[in-house]
Amino acid sequence: MHYSRMVMSRSWTEQLCDDALQHNPGPRYPVVQGITAAVFDNLRMTVGYGSFATAQASGYAIDMTNWASVFLPSSAALNGVIDIDAMLGQGGIFRTDVSLEDFIDLFSPFAPDILANQKSRWIFHMHAAVNGNIWDSVPYQSPYPPTSFHYHDPIFGRLQSSYADVNFELDVMRRSSFHRFSDAIMLGGDGLSYMRVIHRLSQNARLFLESKPVVIPRFGENPHGRFHILHGDWRIWEPLLMCFAKVVGNRQVKRDPTVVDFNSHEHFLRIVTVACAEYVAEISLTGTSYNVVPSFLQDAERNLSFSYVVFFLYLFGFKYLEYRNAGRANDSKKLDLLWRENLRTAKTAKANKTNYRQMSVILIYWGLCLVEPLQSFYHNTRTIRWIHSHVGWDMPIEKLNMWIKQSVLTQVTESQICQFIRRLNFTQHVVRNINSIVKANRQQESATLKAIETDKALIKEFLRKHIGTTYAQATQPSDVNLLSVDMTDWGGLRRARQCTPQQQMRKAMADYRSYVQRQVVKLCPWHIWM
Repeated sequence: MHYSRMVMSRSWTEQLCDDALQHNPGPRYPVVQGITAAVFDNLRMTVGYGSFATAQASGYAIDMTNWASVFLPSSAALNGVIDIDAMLGQGGIFRTDVSLEDFIDLFSPFAPDILANQKSRWIFHMHAAVNGNIWDSVPYQSPYPPTSFHYHDPIFGRLQSSYADVNFELDVMRRSSFHRFSDAIMLGGDGLSYMRVIHRLSQNARLFLESKPVVIPRFGENPHGRFHILHGDWRIWEPLLMCFAKVVGNRQVKRDPTVVDFNSHEHFLRIVTVACAEYVAEISLTGTSYNVVPSFLQDAERNLSFSYVVFFLYLFGFKYLEYRNAGRANDSKKLDLLWRENLRTAKTAKANKTNYRQMSVILIYWGLCLVEPLQSFYHNTRTIRWIHSHVGWDMPIEKLNMWIKQSVLTQVTESQICQFIRRLNFTQHVVRNINSIVKANRQQESATLKAIETDKALIKEFLRKHIGTTYAQATQPSDVNLLSVDMTDWGGLRRARQCTPQQQMRKAMADYRSYVQRQVVKLCPWHIWM
């Protein structure tokens, strides 16, 4: 109505949406042949809860699992086709030239590529700190078009709390007209969705891997994977982070944040990372350069308090930054490297990421053990292009759940929810194309970062005052708790050296070989190792 008198009423617009759905041309780019994809997640909507509820009209909940078909571009596959039949005829979709011992070696804390990446990551981000652009997003031009989705009616009365529900949902998606004739279906979602799928595959490989469409699980890297990367390390480094929160007077920061707190805690992590990196850069000017990584780390460990700052950056702050950029740039090789490294965090008692350490092992298995060209297609579609940047396989349904909660506000019924989702298949294209017209001559939008200069300066001054301003002061041998960190969860003052976060990680990896073998054999029992 803003643009023209042609749109005279809400009913006219609703009729247009319903008519348009009958003429849906599908995605405007070539779609890969032989394999399809879908994403799913559950949602519970509460209706009628409030002080006005009575015995005659009490509140109730609508449980549902929402799902959507994902149209993956043919440019992500060799010749635009994934021939699953040919792979099955030649021995299956899994490689037989991988040894179990070599697979286990990938998770070693001394794996050469992990150690090399830690050093190069340290140098890269320290340089960025000196240049003042440490938190800037790395520009990336995706070779793939913005992904098209088809949102389906919800599966009502089903969540993911039981395997019976998951079995029902998998059956609905595999039998859908969008997927029943494909050779394989990639199923993605958040951590819970991924865990349910990999467990069902291990329990009934004959049904899901030997009958078409073959099920290939996809993990949601962002937002859920990204939050749990942050969350695991946050739990380990919480005493130091809460110390800094006290310095700047931040009362929003929690000792153990939930996914609802993600944005505020990522912002605080940015403040601490930038402040600590700039402080370390200052210190290195008066002694050993931060570019000489082994010597710098060894010197830092002499002083307990300075080692907290240095290893916080080395093992957490810079790792999170690298993961953040790798997800946006669809860098599957880097994401695999970081999940392998993250096992040491997830296995610590303080992080206690029981599900995510298990899923980390299986995530690497699927990326390594598929045969070509399926393996390359798997990595090319590690994340999904949204509009400008790439997002995780969990994002489309996270967005859908958010849109439903924001839009279906009155007369919340199953039919109203279905109507909204059906029309979304048209209105999502309207929104995207209107934006492309309105913003045709504008630069690509980027995130606007909040100012952090005041808090950053407070933390740097705190570190200068309590640790020192020169390399000699910062690396002077000392076991004194100079920063007055609450040592309760770090073994107390008597065992401070034995319970530093880096030592917690080292101890957690003492049994990594048996752990990795146990998980991959249990959850991938079909695999034939070399």
